[in-house]
Amino acid sequence: FEAMQGQGVFLAAELQEEMLRRFLTRLETYAEDPGYARVEVVRAKPDRLPLPDQCADRILLAQVYHEISDGPAYLRELYRLLSPGGRLCVLDWRPPSDDPTLAEDPAPMGPPFEHRIPEAKVCDALQSAGFRLLVSHAGFGQNWCLSAVR
Repeated sequence: FEAMQGQGVFLAAELQEEMLRRFLTRLETYAEDPGYARVEVVRAKPDRLPLPDQCADRILLAQVYHEISDGPAYLRELYRLLSPGGRLCVLDWRPPSDDPTLAEDPAPMGPPFEHRIPEAKVCDALQSAGFRLLVSHAGFGQNWCLSAVR
């Protein structure tokens, strides 16, 4: 909210009903925060978000890309939502193919290894969806993080 200097709206979209309920419960703890009134929650669908074209300046897709049945199509949907010059950040779990030391962990965090998607595959999908200026961010431990621009 600080970066927006009191302008704009924060839209939170969630695919899973249970996670949406958890988010709303946690959001209530911020009721006294000045940005609280600027948060809107929408129920996402697996193939389309109920939002108009070019309505977002920033989108964060955090630890859910591996759950989306058609990731490349969903990235095209996010491209539709971003305004020109808008930024997308995708954060998700590393598979052992990206970091072999993960396979040595007796109790790894996150989803099963077979559900995880390699960073390079998502990078290719972002480019195919029309995104540019891809940046891979380091320092996320068991996660990879990519930024892209519409």
